Amino acid sequence: MYATTRSALFAPILVLMLLLPAICSAQGSEFAITIGKAFPLRNQPVILGARYQGEAADSFSVTFEQVQASGQSAKRIGTAQAEPQPDGSLWAHLEWTPDRSGFLLLRATASTAGAAFVAEKTVPVVERDMHFVWFGSGLDLQHATGITPPPKEEDLRQQWRDRGVSLLAWKGTNLDTTEKLLKYWLEHDGADGIAIDEIGAYDREPASEARAQKAFDGLAPFKKERPDAFLAVWSCGALTTPAANAYRRDADLVMLECYVNYSRRAFSTHSFSDYISQRVKMARRMDVLEKCVVGLGITSELGGITPAELRSQIEYCRLIAPECPGIAWFRYGGPERVEPEILRMADEAAVEYFIRPCLMVSDEEVQYAPGSPVNPGRLCVNIHNIGAMDATNLSVAFYDGHPDQGGRLLGKTFVPCLHAPRGWSQEYAELTAAEAKSLAYGVCEVGVPWAPDGGFHEIYVRVWAPAPVKLLQDLAHKRLRG
Repeated sequence: MYATTRSALFAPILVLMLLLPAICSAQGSEFAITIGKAFPLRNQPVILGARYQGEAADSFSVTFEQVQASGQSAKRIGTAQAEPQPDGSLWAHLEWTPDRSGFLLLRATASTAGAAFVAEKTVPVVERDMHFVWFGSGLDLQHATGITPPPKEEDLRQQWRDRGVSLLAWKGTNLDTTEKLLKYWLEHDGADGIAIDEIGAYDREPASEARAQKAFDGLAPFKKERPDAFLAVWSCGALTTPAANAYRRDADLVMLECYVNYSRRAFSTHSFSDYISQRVKMARRMDVLEKCVVGLGITSELGGITPAELRSQIEYCRLIAPECPGIAWFRYGGPERVEPEILRMADEAAVEYFIRPCLMVSDEEVQYAPGSPVNPGRLCVNIHNIGAMDATNLSVAFYDGHPDQGGRLLGKTFVPCLHAPRGWSQEYAELTAAEAKSLAYGVCEVGVPWAPDGGFHEIYVRVWAPAPVKLLQDLAHKRLRG
């Protein structure tokens, strides 16, 4: 759905088709939009481009547009000249600053030597940085932000970069000094950064602590030498104080390894949600969770994982760690060791659970605020948008009794917009508390008047919003005394 449409021709350009005699796709050539960041940020510049690969052609100009929702009109972004590249392609690019979040349809058009070139691409623009890193990859992935190890073939590396995906060199920690580790990490063959595997090691291994400390000591000098490089770590075992301090200071992303098939073998785990919860609680306790993502395994080894198990794990991660900015995947060995349905679900989870607006309500946040002789009491609940895009047109209903079992409607309220969390900014200090909370944290309190007649009431709250909003947890319940 979000992949580039190559040489796509649509009704708005029918006139262009009639005027120009040849279309590039008819000659086996390729014209595609490129993006410098897989999920660009609103109000942050990103490199937008278009690459032509095919029969030799002179340099030509490319016009970039943002197609409006109706599809019948377009907003001009700019024009750039396509220039020859070392791989033989022609590439035009310019700097684009998206002015809103959402799924934005972009179009690139060009013509030369009697041929027309048209490409369209839907680009998900977000409100905060999101990370979807894969260990083991293939071009069948549509929603990765980083892959490790990167391919050796230069044409494949370029295809990933044209999608805005970072190439992360795989690195280990099994050298005897920090100096040797640093030299080894800095040798990453033109990659955009590194992903260090199993940096924390395991407490039950006698040599683990000393080896881990050497690695922690190498993170700061690496960032000093390569401040532009993306530094990701795969964290296994306990998240110790030295590890958390090093990650908080120097790592760009911490991937908490949680693989159900390997945990079953190593620890005889029957309650895998407890294992995920332990990893999340460690990171939260160490004040480093905001730069952590859970790393899940999807290989078919050691009993593998089923689609139902995978969905349960993803949803559990979102519910207990909504602040995590993404998810990571262990897909070792290539597609032959991952079931196709599992691979598809894992890849699409990026958009379904993290990128698009994602709403949740929780039982503990349903509350009754008693009134006064002149003001009625109110039933209240916090609504959370934990996605990366704003949610619009929310409807929230309160019931006495389960809404699907004859519960009595107590009242409804409407929320025009609940922002995706952007993080605190001093500019929000001048706003009302409600506006600041929505912008910074993606949270809003809603309520309806309630004058209970005493006794206990089974209060339910249901939230609803139209597509593309994901309703992760749309029903909350609490027993309240009136």
